[in-house]
Amino acid sequence: MLRVFTTADAVEAFNAEQGVDTPLERWNGKDLFEQLTIYAHDGALFNDIGGLPGHALSLDAVDAVWRGGQLPAPGQSAPAPDPQVAAPAPQPAEPATPVMVQAGQPCTRCGAPAAGDTDWCLNCGLAMRAPQQPLPLPGAEELGPIFPIIQRHDWPGRGPTIHRSVCWLPRIPGTPWVSIGWETGGMTAYVGQESLAKVGQTAEQVEQHAVANLGRAPGSWEKVMAPSARPDECVLACKDSRSAERILEQDFMRHAQRMFGCDMLAVTMAARNGLVVGPAAMAETLMMMAEHVFGQSGEAAITPWCFAVADGMVRGRFFLENGQLGLDAAF
Repeated sequence: MLRVFTTADAVEAFNAEQGVDTPLERWNGKDLFEQLTIYAHDGALFNDIGGLPGHALSLDAVDAVWRGGQLPAPGQSAPAPDPQVAAPAPQPAEPATPVMVQAGQPCTRCGAPAAGDTDWCLNCGLAMRAPQQPLPLPGAEELGPIFPIIQRHDWPGRGPTIHRSVCWLPRIPGTPWVSIGWETGGMTAYVGQESLAKVGQTAEQVEQHAVANLGRAPGSWEKVMAPSARPDECVLACKDSRSAERILEQDFMRHAQRMFGCDMLAVTMAARNGLVVGPAAMAETLMMMAEHVFGQSGEAAITPWCFAVADGMVRGRFFLENGQLGLDAAF
């Protein structure tokens, strides 16, 4: 298990090593929270506070550790990933699709000019790409389009269906599951081994097709004030009918990361139609929000967990233990 401790713990460790006493308030918030490089201290992983000579690690090094490698010594390069540790492949780029506005035209929601790509507004997160029809799975066209469906950890349909842990940590009690299914006539049919044999594809290939269908009807982000946050802090929320599943949509999550200017997101999907993300520094706040929403959502509740997402992919889940923020890292 890898631990990513809170910034306050990192400052305390830095002070002890350097023989100084620098209050947390003296550190610039952007340096503390948005750079999110990592340094090693007594075998643990801490948020970088910008000034521990010889211990700075690149995100490539952290990624190698997540993928099963060993933490490099100060000054050494990142090790190669362990080929025996399975990790999801990045989703292939989708073909270019028409957009709702031309490049350079202002966002229709907030009026901000388009910046770079026009898939989403960089200021408010509005989807600016025209929706397309989802595609059926080749070999099972008669069943219609296929989509990923996030399930609670106690979902009774796991036995006969294809499913995996959302955060690639199936052995941790409470993990929610990714299932794949067709939704027709108010009923849902799920992909099982027989379905895979019929279409001649692997579970990973079928999931990629299902997730690509999410992107064909792009979701939008909305800025929302978070409880206990500073007046200038906000989180992003997606509230469409497939918002929970959009945690799997890498381009959508990358755009949220770009809006925050951070290297890792904290992501919750406490209930259906309610995906909420913020910088990793806000993980404890999002965990508190998720616990409340999960407890109030009845049948719509999914999970109170808070997930770590970097470069569009779910890397594990955050947890609190004895008041310290930790990370169960999958790879």
